[in-house]
Order: sequence, then structure tokens, then C-alpha cells
Amino acid sequence: MILRAVAYPAHPQKGIIRTVARENPCLACGACCAFFRVSFYWGETTDSPEGTVPAHLTENITPFVRAMKGTDRKQPHCVALEGDVGQTVRCHIYENRPSPCRDFAVDFVDGQVVASPEDHERCSRARARYNLLPIEVDTMKTIIENKRR
Repeated sequence: MILRAVAYPAHPQKGIIRTVARENPCLACGACCAFFRVSFYWGETTDSPEGTVPAHLTENITPFVRAMKGTDRKQPHCVALEGDVGQTVRCHIYENRPSPCRDFAVDFVDGQVVASPEDHERCSRARARYNLLPIEVDTMKTIIENKRR
């Protein structure tokens, strides 16, 4: 399945691609969660007073770096990912997900797929591993948008 969309007008200052899609392709994908190692500063975990990522779902990489369990191996698969990649998936800690997941600039917002060019390419590589076609953007244009939340 190729998702085709019309991109919004370009703005040279930000590298964000915005496309229109009828449904969130991420809910039938999950490839990024089963392709990349998700590592981050230990202070994001509930072992820290300010942390929100459940510590029991992480493993130590170094004294200061943690990874989501299941992602620090040859064939990664995040322990928080539920469902079947390429079918129906969800993150059971979505609201408390770590910064690499929050910062991965492929998102579905208000009926639109929003992606940075770099993360669109990374998304496509992850999808290819699971024989999923890339989310295709008819016209790669950019808009101003602050993706950090």
C-alpha cells in the first residue's frame, strides 16, 4: 500500500514534510519500533524523580544510558510495542515514551503525515525491512512547524 498525498507549501527554513492521509499509517506499521535501538539518558526513567519512562521496561547500556528492552540486539523489537508489525500496532507507554521516540519526526497530526526528510528516509528503511512500501509523498515540500512537544 502506498500512501499518496499532496504536500503543503514549502518554507526554506524548516525541513518538515506535511502530507494528507486518510488514516494514521503508524497504527498499521510499527517498523520503527522494531528496527532501531531506542537509547536515552537514564534520567528519563522512573528511577529518577522527574522520569516518566517505566524503568522496568529498560536495560542499562552504560551507567548513564538506558535502552528500551528488546531494542539493543541484532533484530530489535521494543518491549512496549504491542501487535504485529505491518498489521495493527500500538505503544503501550505512548504517553510516557522516551525522547528518541518523541523526537522521531514522523507523525500523524490532524489527518496529516508530518515528517522531516531525514526521518522519512529512516522510516522508509525500517518499513522496507518488513516488506512495507514507503509512505510516499507526491511533492516533497516543507512548512514551518515546531515538532518538539
